[in-house]
Amino acid sequence: MSLRKVFAGLGALCATMVLTSSADAAFRVEIYVDGVLQAGVDDGGPGDLNPAVDAISIIDGADGVSVGNFALIIDTAISNAVSGIGAPIATLTNTVNAISQVGGSLLEVLVSATNYPFPGTADSILNSSLTNNLAVSGGGTVEFQSWADAGNALFGLGTTTGLQTLDAAVVAVDVAPPAAFSDPALPFSLTNLTAIRLNNAGSTLLVTGATTVSPVPEPGSIALLAMGGASLFGYGWRRRKAQAV
Repeated sequence: MSLRKVFAGLGALCATMVLTSSADAAFRVEIYVDGVLQAGVDDGGPGDLNPAVDAISIIDGADGVSVGNFALIIDTAISNAVSGIGAPIATLTNTVNAISQVGGSLLEVLVSATNYPFPGTADSILNSSLTNNLAVSGGGTVEFQSWADAGNALFGLGTTTGLQTLDAAVVAVDVAPPAAFSDPALPFSLTNLTAIRLNNAGSTLLVTGATTVSPVPEPGSIALLAMGGASLFGYGWRRRKAQAV
């Protein structure tokens, strides 16, 4: 089943699941195999082996979680913190370690969190990256897509970075072109979808997907960065010239 088909049924559901208060914040992982829901795990609920808040860990076969055609370990986390340059960054990351038990089956891992308390800005940027950490013998495909939803819906289909695809047989990193995310003045949600299809039974894959939302840099900040870069360039040029003399 394609990514679009999986989300076709979610669209109507998301329209009725708008959450606006911190008390209603949600963080959930859903696991599908060949289009069929195998497990749904909420932060702190049954199946979550990580006692920390804002982090979910799932192991196939543990705490009532059973996933057909794959052995799985999933780790995911969310945060909304101030970065080193003073800008608040919203993040949603997940790592999927999958071993195929049946070649050709499609594994889809959906991760979503609501109520990111992001300071409202007129313009923000949605970024996503996909990393394949292991070269899979026999090959396969890995797909990843991210969404930021100003409506704050769990699994909300708002602004997207677009579909990213990697060859499972190659260790690689793919960074999607950034997408403009307009006016997140109210709490918003983030959603990741990781889709894995391995050609051979017994293949092992380790992939990481990451999504961030950050403010568009102020013109003054861009100018300062440019000035800093120019200063470093000038310092390096003067140093090389002095060494040449």
